[in-house]
Amino acid sequence: MIRENRKNCIEKVGKDISKTKKYRITTMNGKK
Repeated sequence: MIRENRKNCIEKVGKDISKTKKYRITTMNGKK
């Protein structure tokens, strides 16, 4: 169970990072 939880946490973090990266790119383009 601990391993499964860790996998889920890593997946969640990865999704959050990709979301923030996309958001940053869109904001940069919007400012330009």
